Amino acid sequence: MPTRTPGLIQATDGNFYGTTEWGGAYGHGAVFKITPAGTLNTLYSFCSLTNCTDGDAPTAGLIQATDGNFYGTTHVGGADRWKGTIFKITPAGTLTTLHSFKQSHGDGCEPNAGLIQATDGNFYGTIPYCGVHGYGTLFEITPAGTFAGVHSFDLTDGAFPYAGLIQSADGSLYGTTVNGGTSCPAYGCGTAFRLAVAPAVTLPTSWSFGNQALNETSAAGTVTLKNSGTALLIMSKIAIEGSSFAISANTCGGVTLGIGKTCKVSVTFTPAALGKLTGTLTFADNASNSPQTVPLSGTGAEPATLMLASINYGWQALGSTSTAKTFTLTNNQNVPLTSITITVTRDFAPSATSCTTSLAAKAHCPISVTFTPTALGQRTGTLSVSDSASNSPQTSALTGRGVLPATLIPTGANLGMSAAGTTSLPKRITLTNNQSVELTSIAISTTGDFAVSATTCTTSLAAKSKCTISVTFAPKAVGTRTGTLIVSNSACNSPQTSNLRGTGT
Repeated sequence: MPTRTPGLIQATDGNFYGTTEWGGAYGHGAVFKITPAGTLNTLYSFCSLTNCTDGDAPTAGLIQATDGNFYGTTHVGGADRWKGTIFKITPAGTLTTLHSFKQSHGDGCEPNAGLIQATDGNFYGTIPYCGVHGYGTLFEITPAGTFAGVHSFDLTDGAFPYAGLIQSADGSLYGTTVNGGTSCPAYGCGTAFRLAVAPAVTLPTSWSFGNQALNETSAAGTVTLKNSGTALLIMSKIAIEGSSFAISANTCGGVTLGIGKTCKVSVTFTPAALGKLTGTLTFADNASNSPQTVPLSGTGAEPATLMLASINYGWQALGSTSTAKTFTLTNNQNVPLTSITITVTRDFAPSATSCTTSLAAKAHCPISVTFTPTALGQRTGTLSVSDSASNSPQTSALTGRGVLPATLIPTGANLGMSAAGTTSLPKRITLTNNQSVELTSIAISTTGDFAVSATTCTTSLAAKSKCTISVTFAPKAVGTRTGTLIVSNSACNSPQTSNLRGTGT
């Protein structure tokens, strides 16, 4: 066994602190303080508890951590009498045992060296014996006492690390082993090793559950975490925020992931309200960017929905059928939607659908509806779907306006006053084809002192299209003069007319 030389440290209060392997009030070692002037004060004597559960034989020195307390190890003692401990002690001498080594845990035994506090705030150290392969281990422990084995030596990469660790400028930890390696026969001649303490982590940038029926639990979504760095990843905590999200399975919490290895957390979504809901899944570990957070989202929806909620078919020629508008029935449940019945009222009718009497979970189907006005003016109706969902029936409001097949707007125009023998400025009148078919055989004429001065209309007009007719007034006598713009065509309400008026002066 190497020589034990604990040594002293000078703390921030200017005094020196150290340990003795033997001695103290019980003969099993102590922690002491000594002033620069030589005044000695024994802060704590080990083995003050039955079976030395507080530790025995502190062979290594102390470190003062960023919290102002001192941390160290004992070679033996602890809950397992001969395996050793990690302890914290305040400058006033209050000792707390943070960890008792146990061979049954595979975390090592009989520490010989002290601790270092790395830049991540945690403590790291070596154990020369035990571990998974019996050749010692590297470990990490937080100031609160959360312990994790970082590496168990297997002889090929080293054996019996008696000395402590140092941290380099790049954040890595370096140390040595007495035996092991490949350069000598039998137990080897020892190794020097490097341990990176800031492994990289690969996670999804976000996770969305999409639509989910209100108060119903979704299928689990699995988030995979991968250790994509060059060091062991030590997981300490998995947490979830957002009342509508829950962890249903977890292989990540409290584990140590080897390089390239993965662990998984399964999350479910149970929306407690309608609309978009958000949450977060947080991983705490020893990576430099810890904690890592995955945003979660999902939309609380009714068990079954009918999109759109309403639709307007616009103007439609009386007695003619519009082009179809398509609605989508969506089953947001995790179970099939059954007993589906589709009803359409008034001047509206279903024209096509792939919906049957049932719809699979998370599936959707289209419903096409047409409008055939039976009267002029605003017409209303409803698309209704009844089914097994708790929000049955799902409905959409339908509207449209019944109009004549062809119209002239305005139906009357006043061209004002003009002197006899002169011509007024033109008035524009619009011919609209409200039909779903072409308007043909268009002929335009006027009566009285009125004439067509220009038009964009030809002998035909495409379905749902418009053209304009400009008329002028050239009075042949004084006083009120009247006439008519007449458009004849293939529409059933032909001819369409607009009454014209003007005053001769």
